[in-house]
Amino acid sequence: MAKKFSFSIITPEGIAYETEAEVIEIVSSAGSLGIMAGHEPIITDSPPGKVRILKDNVWTSHNCDDGVFIMDGEKARLLTTFAGAQQAEQ
Repeated sequence: MAKKFSFSIITPEGIAYETEAEVIEIVSSAGSLGIMAGHEPIITDSPPGKVRILKDNVWTSHNCDDGVFIMDGEKARLLTTFAGAQQAEQ
């Protein structure tokens, strides 16, 4: 079982989504990023698009506006103006 870490999507209205994730896949201007527990600290931009989350071997996603992604090594946050509803992936 993969180690989990805290992940949240935060909009001006508050926390739109919060979970303990195994993997986060996000796009930045530098390319696609796969984030796992213990990842080196990083702060990067995130253009509009899909954020994928792996939890308990199930992938879900959220469509988000552009924002800022922050990983401090223990928890990850996406600060964005909008986050769509969670969608299950097949």
